[in-house]
Amino acid sequence: MEIGSGPIVDFFQLDGSVGIRYTVMKTEGGVCMGYVAMIGLLFAPLICLLCCGWFYVRYQNEHDDARLAAKSRRICQGFLLAAAISAVIFGVLKLIFPIAA
Repeated sequence: MEIGSGPIVDFFQLDGSVGIRYTVMKTEGGVCMGYVAMIGLLFAPLICLLCCGWFYVRYQNEHDDARLAAKSRRICQGFLLAAAISAVIFGVLKLIFPIAA
């Protein structure tokens, strides 16, 4: 296997015909990374916040088992942190790869 090949490298290809634009998939006119960044910016923090809310409710409703409540609280905090991190990462990707008309 040569350097610069493999499943991940083949999935994201550099398209030199339109400046610097990464495309996803090997098909002709693949998906622009700007669209990937936009979809990630819209849905990744939302899913993380939904999971955070789910574990927050579990944390608040757990009255008998303190160990289970502490575990739900840690998971809730992790999803809240993941929501902030994913918003920042996909926001930066959106700025780096704007959607060109």
